[in-house]
Amino acid sequence: MPQALERADGSWAWVVLLATMVTQGLTLGFPTCIGIFFTELQWEFQASNSETSWFPSILTAVLHMAGPLCSILVGRFGCRVTVMLGGVLASLGMVASSFSHNLSQLYFTAGFITGLGMCFSFQSSITVLGFYFVRRRVLANALASMGVSLGITLWPLLSRYLLENLGWRGTFLVFGGIFLHCCICGAIIRPVATSVAPETKECPPPPPETPALGCLAACGRTIQRHLAFDILRHNT
Repeated sequence: MPQALERADGSWAWVVLLATMVTQGLTLGFPTCIGIFFTELQWEFQASNSETSWFPSILTAVLHMAGPLCSILVGRFGCRVTVMLGGVLASLGMVASSFSHNLSQLYFTAGFITGLGMCFSFQSSITVLGFYFVRRRVLANALASMGVSLGITLWPLLSRYLLENLGWRGTFLVFGGIFLHCCICGAIIRPVATSVAPETKECPPPPPETPALGCLAACGRTIQRHLAFDILRHNT
């Protein structure tokens, strides 16, 4: 684990809060501007309304459904790396989508890859506020949500301007560069010292005759550990 550089409720926590606001504006605000490109995409690929609408649907679905995968990455690599990884994936997805020749490619690049990257950046930036803020945690979460409203306001204005001057392919290419700002926000999230020291328990080694877990059993153990289904099971 990296050495802790900051402490909770310190001055750097407000810088992290600003980075979280920017990240939320970039990720949660982006889906609101997709409708501006609907007619252009429909004409470009000669597609019906339902076929074109799959692009924003996949993007929004992956943005929210990939939360469990994001939690695994946060537990393994930390919030800083996960936010930066999300920025890279979102950028690569938008850059690749600008070269799409059909809707299937657009579904995968701008829908799946970009949605996955935005999920990593959004979920991780929200999680890190719980480490940086203790006494003002409620206020920090309230201020962080203001970034969404800023993104909802600014994304459509920028999208319309770029679409009129660069077309949808050039606009998506510029969006790829904009999403790289999530990497800058992730770099701001420095390791923070926690007030609770991790517990160290010595567990006896498993008996040698115990067979190795199968693939399905191992996946079940991993899901149960990260999603904490035991809380629901023991508190029905």
